[in-house]
Amino acid sequence: MTEILARETGLLEASPTALLLGGRWRAGAGGVTIPVLDPATELPLTQVALAEAVDVADAIEHAAAASRTWRRAAPARRGAVLIEAAELVVGRAEDLALLLSLEAGKPLDEARSEVRVAAAWLHWAGNAAVQQAGLTGSSADGAARVLVAPRAIGPTVVVAPPASPLAAAAAHAGSALAAGSPVVLIAPGAAPLSVLALAAALSEAGAEGGLLGALVAGELPPLLEAGLARGGVAQVVAPDGAVALAGLASMRVPPGGIVSSGGPPVPFLVFADADLDLAVEAAVASRIRSPAVAGAVPTRFLVSGRVAEDFVERLAARAAGMVRGRGTMPGVELGPLGSAAAVEALAESVEDARWLGATVVTGGAPDPGPGYFFPPTVLASVHPSSRVVTERIDGPLVAVETFSSDAEALARADPGGTGLGELPPTELAFVHTGDLGRALRVAELLEAATVSCNEASPASLAGPGLGSLWPVGAPTAGGSPLDPFSRRRRFLLGRG
Repeated sequence: MTEILARETGLLEASPTALLLGGRWRAGAGGVTIPVLDPATELPLTQVALAEAVDVADAIEHAAAASRTWRRAAPARRGAVLIEAAELVVGRAEDLALLLSLEAGKPLDEARSEVRVAAAWLHWAGNAAVQQAGLTGSSADGAARVLVAPRAIGPTVVVAPPASPLAAAAAHAGSALAAGSPVVLIAPGAAPLSVLALAAALSEAGAEGGLLGALVAGELPPLLEAGLARGGVAQVVAPDGAVALAGLASMRVPPGGIVSSGGPPVPFLVFADADLDLAVEAAVASRIRSPAVAGAVPTRFLVSGRVAEDFVERLAARAAGMVRGRGTMPGVELGPLGSAAAVEALAESVEDARWLGATVVTGGAPDPGPGYFFPPTVLASVHPSSRVVTERIDGPLVAVETFSSDAEALARADPGGTGLGELPPTELAFVHTGDLGRALRVAELLEAATVSCNEASPASLAGPGLGSLWPVGAPTAGGSPLDPFSRRRRFLLGRG
């Protein structure tokens, strides 16, 4: 135990806790620090510098200045920075996993999975930098040659979500840098250490000077508004969980600033012929345990009424038997939530569902004592208007609705409520069925960028082309990670 504590202490003392601005680590303009709490004990782990509005503005100005040269840098150079950063992340995997476990409460095996996902995204972005292609052709009248080439969108603010801060920061910041867009990376106050450590790796790999800023902000909307007012930012990317946490939804974005949030709800469909044990494990892995990637979490569980009681019974038994505790302890399957606010929000959502008629099969209330612990919770007979259905709720919660036919299941899975044939694009869907034909029909009607069928391991989602892992306006399956951070420019070259 003494050796473990000594390693934790040494790691925390060596971890970056300042702001990265203009290539230098320094204190915030106001000299203020805030504590990073251990979510398992509510005791402080360390202190991090808090950014002021002038710090955000400085970071944006540095990024705007760096954009002029970075967007013209050779693709091979941009790619090399990301690949080198990926190698640094791999080499520091155990330290990064421990940081994630300490600050976010993730069990170590899940934290290691997130580190692997982060390294994979950096590698993919680095390789994509040298593969980004344009188009060539002729004008309709044949008088000119047409060239279409990608151009970096410009400085991008990336707000990392608390649920998967490292992986989301690596995916978005890495892809933006690979495309030629400098980044201002904002770490969540509840879990900033792994994001700051990622910034250190990117900086060491060559994202120097104004190419990368990293900071921890408190009241984010006014700070961002102040910084955006100075001009130069092309996009604000806030993956799932970051928008609500930071209050960005109500932010007044100046011209040129685009707040990108998560997409529509993610359905989890269980048909009557499904392997229920496999479906239960998939529900535990993708929803109850900590996600490795923001957005890859099912938000709406729809189960055939013919097997709903059996599914709920098996899931509740599995959830109630999960080992809970501090994420760094051996054998722990479920750690604490990231903050007291997350516990309160989850408890309020469960109470709302109960008021609308849901049955709490297991869990349902915070654990007593220190730490932000909330037991795995399974709700049955959930009303479609409950907050657990209509809102994105973080935490170990499965709220089960039932359906009586395939058509009803698909209509209920439609986040726009428009019915079959008019479904808006669904970024990710989970489908469990023993009928391959049904699986293909469901996939086609859902029009999902990614359909995970009869798969219990969320690690399989950490691959290229997943729409669910990107902000609004990102590429569909098979697209480039650089697409959200590039625009296409068209050139007409006369033949004469």
